[in-house]
Amino acid sequence: MKRTLVCCHPYDKSLNTAIKSAIIDVHKKNDVKLKVFDLYESQFNPVMSQKELQEFSRARTKEGINIENLDPMAVEMAQEINESDELILLFPIWWELMPAQMKGFIDKVIFPGLFYSNVSEFKMKSVSDKLKKVTVITTMNTPNILYRIMYGSSINFALKYGTFRKLGVKTYRWMNLSSVKFKSQNKLQKYLNQIEKAFQATHHRDLALTPTAS
Repeated sequence: MKRTLVCCHPYDKSLNTAIKSAIIDVHKKNDVKLKVFDLYESQFNPVMSQKELQEFSRARTKEGINIENLDPMAVEMAQEINESDELILLFPIWWELMPAQMKGFIDKVIFPGLFYSNVSEFKMKSVSDKLKKVTVITTMNTPNILYRIMYGSSINFALKYGTFRKLGVKTYRWMNLSSVKFKSQNKLQKYLNQIEKAFQATHHRDLALTPTAS
């Protein structure tokens, strides 16, 4: 079993950082291999260059992409994820969206010829035969009911249906903590405990997390 964690938060005392530490700790305790990429610590550049965009177009040609024209960090992340059983994404939701570096990760790592191949004009397939599961962990100050009703849980739908289901990843879960600034320390600690239990479980299943899980 191997998992890859990709996280994205600039503040080292944030809830995201505490979640990151909890995930790392539970993997160490259970002797499960975990590769961690912190997009802020590594100063990952989210901007797609002109060369990268040209390679995106070349992916459909017989020649295929030239990896040398891609961001080396994006290539490394893709290779690690392709060798993993599960991908974990951890980030805050700001203005109902993901931070720029996480969007850059989606743009530059979930890349044709690197992460997936085009089977036909309307069908894509993950390069990896090993990657079967994706877990998305998010935090936000927006109340859960507002995010669901007014914004349609946009992050969840975009990643679940607009990204990973397209690539054939069937096992997907979203673990979200809303109204963070109103939560007590006790409530936040309970959430961290639930995160640990989620990765201790032998069977990958959706957990009835408070306030929401999908």
